[in-house]
Amino acid sequence: MDVNKGTDEAPRIRSRLVGQEFARGERRDELYAPTPSLAAARLAISMVVSQSKQGPKGWEIVLLDIKKAFLYGKMWRNVYIELPDEDEKSGRGLVGKLDRAMYGTRDAPAEWQAELERTMVSIGFVQSSSTPCVYYHEDWQLRVVAHVDDLLCVGPGRWLKHFLKELDKFYDCTATTLGPERADSRGARSWAVR
Repeated sequence: MDVNKGTDEAPRIRSRLVGQEFARGERRDELYAPTPSLAAARLAISMVVSQSKQGPKGWEIVLLDIKKAFLYGKMWRNVYIELPDEDEKSGRGLVGKLDRAMYGTRDAPAEWQAELERTMVSIGFVQSSSTPCVYYHEDWQLRVVAHVDDLLCVGPGRWLKHFLKELDKFYDCTATTLGPERADSRGARSWAVR
């Protein structure tokens, strides 16, 4: 599948090999991957705004995108794919067995969530018991709301930077930081994307 992540004038084409798996009417609860409620994201953003009203605490919002997230998850089922035309063994009647999750397979989202949970816990985060996509780090005062491969992270800027360095050890990410800039002439706080 080819997708233009840029514009018509400055195209950035991303190509992905995508599987297409069919359910065949069977229900498999172990393939379920949770998603956070909108209330979780609203609460996280509200915490940053509340901190800002109490004075310059240095709280920020970081929006993280984990690149190729589904490919980090390890397959626990036996899933076979037809080899793409680009593979040198294609056309010989062979198939490939997936070691890692692939976009389009039914368990890719659940495998990614399990991978992310292991990583977050290893860094020192605690997973919410009521919303499995929400994590909290008590020492760093960070909250993370994970929506598939997009993470909404809030907390003190210095600890967010530390968290990004830690996460960089595991995944390739892009980050956009939102935070308070210096006060303008009217004394209002502005927010800017860095």
